Amino acid sequence: MLLRRKRRRTQPAGTQPQKEPWTRGEIIGILGLIIGVPSVVVSVVALLPNDGNGSAANSRDKTVPLVYNEPERRALDILGDNGFTNIRTIVVCSDSVPEGHVREVLLDKDSDLEDEIVVVNEAGANPEIKVPPTKTRLLVKVSSGKVC
Repeated sequence: MLLRRKRRRTQPAGTQPQKEPWTRGEIIGILGLIIGVPSVVVSVVALLPNDGNGSAANSRDKTVPLVYNEPERRALDILGDNGFTNIRTIVVCSDSVPEGHVREVLLDKDSDLEDEIVVVNEAGANPEIKVPPTKTRLLVKVSSGKVC
């Protein structure tokens, strides 16, 4: 069996082609051939997601669901249905949402208010923050319905 590498055109015309590094799939395929692992197993391993830095990307990371202005019980159910079970709730003075409704969701890092990382608020759920649900602690702020 002859291994061929796909040639990628990344250099401008007229310049010397540079030797490209082996991809993760190519390395795994060659190792499979050397040690005699069946090609089906090698193919499955080669298809695992990769973040481009050599480590597998976690496809289980999720954006925290939009639970702003949901009643507390319903919000906790939605979060739990999405795998977020390590949740702490606090009541905060706020009249921007009705009493007992979610005002904000933060990553719970037991930090000062200046270090809060907001993942859900009136602007929506932050799509840039994806976290592993089972390993992430959330702090849910529930409105008292009153101004401080």
